[in-house]
Amino acid sequence: MIETWKKNCSLKQLSLEHDEPITFVVSQWQKEQKPSAIYLVYRWIIAVFFFTTFVISICDLKHPDADSSFKAKWLIYLTNWGYTTCTLQSLISAIILSICVLAPRLRSRPNLQSSTLKFYKFYWVLNVIATDIAFGITILYWSLIYDEKVMDFDAMNFFVHANNSVLMMIDLFVVAHPIRLLHCCYPVVFGICYAVFSVIFYAAGGISREGQVYIYNILDWRKPGTTTVICLAVVGFIVIVHITCWGLHKFRIWMHSKWVPQTGTHHCHKLNKEEKDQMGAYVNEGIANDMV
Repeated sequence: MIETWKKNCSLKQLSLEHDEPITFVVSQWQKEQKPSAIYLVYRWIIAVFFFTTFVISICDLKHPDADSSFKAKWLIYLTNWGYTTCTLQSLISAIILSICVLAPRLRSRPNLQSSTLKFYKFYWVLNVIATDIAFGITILYWSLIYDEKVMDFDAMNFFVHANNSVLMMIDLFVVAHPIRLLHCCYPVVFGICYAVFSVIFYAAGGISREGQVYIYNILDWRKPGTTTVICLAVVGFIVIVHITCWGLHKFRIWMHSKWVPQTGTHHCHKLNKEEKDQMGAYVNEGIANDMV
């Protein structure tokens, strides 16, 4: 147990390097570790849903006559920062997978897939941030911020404060790529950046859509001591959320090993020489070989 924790907490785990980049374009539940058309359909359904609701959120149909200043304040809310990250990671994932599915058919571009897979690091860090922040936003919003007396519980409120977590939870159990414990640093940095932004917003005399000098009532910098403690507590909470996500990803691997024992787990599987040769042929030449 101690050795396992040492391995998961080593400085090497901070990096975004992975021995098998193809893990980021396959599902945990595929029989073959190669891009799948079925998985591609799933990825685009998630991406289109996120993008559609993202655009509707920006348009703000509840306030069609609002001025540009009011609409621009969409940018100040953590909810929208998080939803933007969810949307970006879903689109990037769908695009990368689309290219990987098409690559074997484009004989004129034999290195297309291998060059495309290099972007997995960008997707990975966005996915980690989006997952942790989505869960954090959902829990904090409904427990500390939502007030039924002044806030409507409508479809858009549900999409950006609840359905974001639902979709990221589903995705957590569908993807094959791992979650590393020390990657909690990325959502923590994201959260710190937002806290710094909220301080600048207050210092600059910013006013929220509700006419308040703070963006959220728990980020009232007129009380710097209390608000700083709250921010530190939220950072700790993000770490706890990330550890929980790491545990859920381990649970996904365990379920896969029990339900589909013949294929093992994608990101934990070690390839032998023959399998590596097959993988190399597939990635570098775009030819679909039989792989584990």
